[in-house]
This record gives sequence, C-alpha cells and structure tokens, in this order.
Amino acid sequence: MKKAISLLLCLALAAALLAGCASKTNQLAEAYEVFGMKPKELSKVEIIRQDTMELKTVDKTKDIGKILDVFSHVEQLENVKPDLAAFSSSYVLQFYSADGAQLLTASYAQEDKSACLFAAGDPYAVDPIDFDGLWDKLDYETVPASVQNPLGLDYLEMSEGDLSGRYGSESVLGYIGTLTTLRAGVDVVERKADSASAAGYVITGEGDGVETYRLAKDCEFWVLEDHWYVACRVSYDDLQKYMKKTDYAMLWTLYLKDGEVAAIAETYTP
Repeated sequence: MKKAISLLLCLALAAALLAGCASKTNQLAEAYEVFGMKPKELSKVEIIRQDTMELKTVDKTKDIGKILDVFSHVEQLENVKPDLAAFSSSYVLQFYSADGAQLLTASYAQEDKSACLFAAGDPYAVDPIDFDGLWDKLDYETVPASVQNPLGLDYLEMSEGDLSGRYGSESVLGYIGTLTTLRAGVDVVERKADSASAAGYVITGEGDGVETYRLAKDCEFWVLEDHWYVACRVSYDDLQKYMKKTDYAMLWTLYLKDGEVAAIAETYTP
C-alpha cells in the first residue's frame, strides 16, 4: 500500500496567530498558535506513526520542546496545492494542555521533497522536515495505536486505495438527504474539471432533484479520516452518528452493483 494506514484526525481550536506567522492562513494559524506555546504549557504530545500504527506519548518538557520547535519553523508554501495521493510517510500528533485538555490534532505527511501539514480541517503544502529522524530520536515506548476516534466511531477497516477497485467503477456522486438501512435519497451532482477553480473542478447539477437508490443487504459504509484521504469502514449506526456530528454537507460516492448500492463512501472535497 503506497500510503500508510492512519488514525483519525480531528478539527481543533479557533484562534489567530500572533506576530511571525501573519503570512499563514487563519486555519493554519490555529495550529501555529499551539506550535508557538512554551513546552511547559503542554502536558504531553501523542504521536502516531501511521505506517506501523505505533504510538509514542512524549511527556518530557525538553522533548515536547523539540516537537514544538520543529513545527513552529515549518513554512507554508502558499501557492502550492498539496497532492494528497502522493504521500507515503505520515504522522498524527495530538497536543494536550498542562491540565490535560486536548488542544489540537494535526498530521504531517511527506513524499520525497513534497510535504503536507493537515490542521484545522484543511491540508497545506509545507517545506519538508525530517520527522522520521525526530521519531527515531524520541526515546519512548511504542504501543499499538487505537483505532477508535474522538467521535466514538469504531473503524472496522481502513483503506488508502481507490475503492472502485473493490466495488467497481459504476457509481454516482451526490449529497445524501435521507438515509435508511433500505434506501438513500441523493441529490446527484457531477464534478467537472475547471482550471480556473482553486479545487481544480466545479460541482454541477446540485439541486436538480433527489434520486432514490436501494441499498444492498450487505451495503458497506466508509467515512474519511478527518474528511481527508484515508477511508474508514464503519457500521450503519456509526455512519449516522458521523453525519449528525458533521455540520456541513458532505459529498458521497455511491457504488452501484446489480441496480443496488454496494457501498457509500465519503468523498474528499477541498
């Protein structure tokens, strides 16, 4: 598998970055406010190495300082769009305040000379750092990382490949309005290439009408880790919980087989 299996990343914080990071976007500034904290203001940083699903809990002030120093100096490449499909080495970091409250979850991914920092709900192209080296230098016990996330969803399976290889290429794209164990009501849309768009495409057909699709008895459900690129299979009940907890309309791919929905998968949108 080219990319590493990874764990949930959650959205966090709402704040502006102080002097020195004014060139960064507001979303990225939320993360940099944490990166700019003093080591003693944090109780620990949990790091998950995604290719091995190993966890290190860093709780020594000097080592927390090393992590903060590395990320506080990461520079955003403002005019570069990260290629999410290209990254193979990545880590999840969870930062905790001195009183134990979780402040931020972010991730860092790298492939050769390209790197991406994912924080505050969006991916940002950044200058690469030697995080593999930092991981090796942090002398802490490694333990298996949990696959249960802050929303309480149980990941039955995780995949970084194209799900069409599993379910076939016949599919529809759209926004789910209603969903039961038997049927899905979908506002079907199309995604068309558009070089003038920041995302590289535009969505058309939204609001043209809802179509109803019958779900197969063994229909499977997939959500994206922090609405990003790692697909996580969940139960129907957890899918409903996930949809209720997300306060914006998500785009979904419905994979069809023999006239029924074989799988429903959240689809990444910038």
